[in-house]
Amino acid sequence: MAWAEKEYIKLQRKYPDRWVALSDRKVVSSGENLKNVELEAEKKTKKDRSQIPVIFVECGSHIY
Repeated sequence: MAWAEKEYIKLQRKYPDRWVALSDRKVVSSGENLKNVELEAEKKTKKDRSQIPVIFVECGSHIY
């Protein structure tokens, strides 16, 4: 997660408004559906879902 925080601007450019699963300092899955992203990451990494960090990368234009 620390890597994702440092690389957040790059992630924003490449994965705006998408869920991103991370493993070994790289993106292993991304998409609009959280469950699908988790399942794909689990298959690719052979890790338990609880061991794969997943974040939502906002595009930066949202107003709350």
